[in-house]
Amino acid sequence: MAILDRVDAIIFTAGVGENSSFIREKALNEMSHLGVQVDLEKNEEKSREERSIHSPDSQTDILVIPTNEELLIARETKKQFKKVIKEKSNGRFFQKSYLCRFGGK
Repeated sequence: MAILDRVDAIIFTAGVGENSSFIREKALNEMSHLGVQVDLEKNEEKSREERSIHSPDSQTDILVIPTNEELLIARETKKQFKKVIKEKSNGRFFQKSYLCRFGGK
């Protein structure tokens, strides 16, 4: 940020970023010199939807974007599991039925 002299957007996500208005407010207050202005009411709103929390006067968009970390971890695990099974099975028939027991397709 110091090199660019501005920020186009700040995005909060995951556990603390999604759920802690206190942390967001403290972090953003340290950036007011860059034109970052949070709308305190919007920041306090609880929602599972993507939302903006910047004030109309802010020079920077501030977004809160929910994530589903568990789903991302499960998908990556499934992908790696398939890769290992494929390598170990040498293309044998049991691969698909073995994966299906673990939620694979």
